[in-house]
Amino acid sequence: MSDQRSPAIALWEFSSIVEGVNAADAIAKGAPIDLLYTGTTHPGKYLVLVAGDTASVEVATIIVADLRVSLIDLVFLPDVHPTVADAMVSSDTAAATKADAIGIIETRTIASGVDAADAAVKAADVVLSSLRMADGIDGKAYFIVEGVIGEVEAAVDAGRDESCGSTRCIRRHCPAHGRATCRPRCICRIPRSGPCPPREVLMQLGLVRGTVVATVKDPGMEGMKLLVVQPLDEHQNPVGECVVAADAVYQAGEGELIYFVASREAAEAMEPRFVPVDHAIVGIVDDLDVRP
Repeated sequence: MSDQRSPAIALWEFSSIVEGVNAADAIAKGAPIDLLYTGTTHPGKYLVLVAGDTASVEVATIIVADLRVSLIDLVFLPDVHPTVADAMVSSDTAAATKADAIGIIETRTIASGVDAADAAVKAADVVLSSLRMADGIDGKAYFIVEGVIGEVEAAVDAGRDESCGSTRCIRRHCPAHGRATCRPRCICRIPRSGPCPPREVLMQLGLVRGTVVATVKDPGMEGMKLLVVQPLDEHQNPVGECVVAADAVYQAGEGELIYFVASREAAEAMEPRFVPVDHAIVGIVDDLDVRP
């Protein structure tokens, strides 16, 4: 694959692997484009991503439309932002940041996530620090933008409008435990149809209710603060039972609104990584904006 990015891209998500393979074959035979990616993604979808000049990619969209296949979603961007094109084919994950604020949008499909990311970075002076698609997140997509709070809010608003959902724009609190940077993790847009089922939520709001004192710990947890967290929905209503979470930002305290991750993401959020924790607080929420 060439390092040069083309000015236009199109992406299709197929529910049928057979239809996806047939569509990719028809595109390759009928349009002078680059097939950047063809293959399966979670959960059992087939993805086709192409790039080329605008006219050629438009021809590819016509070819797929004529096949009359069942699509989950699609996006055609005739002037895709270069950072979005780079992020779509890059394996890099979110890096450390010193940004004043981050904005995170999650979408139920890859195509809508790409579309929203493109709108966000075109609307404001922000950096697209991460774009993750499908695998490992139940076929969804999310992206993170960084910058000053006003620009991030503008970018998130643009992404929300493009993806027709509601968003959370969260100002970051960087840890003050001998580290000058913080690491954004994942999520979050709440779909218009309502909150995601708890099993799908990669990052969740919570309220710190108290602390846990443990004199005997795993060696990797020495010096780690443990807090009792009540999970919340997007309207800050309690959801389920309280959990014990490690404080990865080293600043969370009782009564604060936070967001946390679970499972593997929790272990990766800590330093050193992969310590035996099931939940980790990765940010303190200064503002929450949930729109219908």
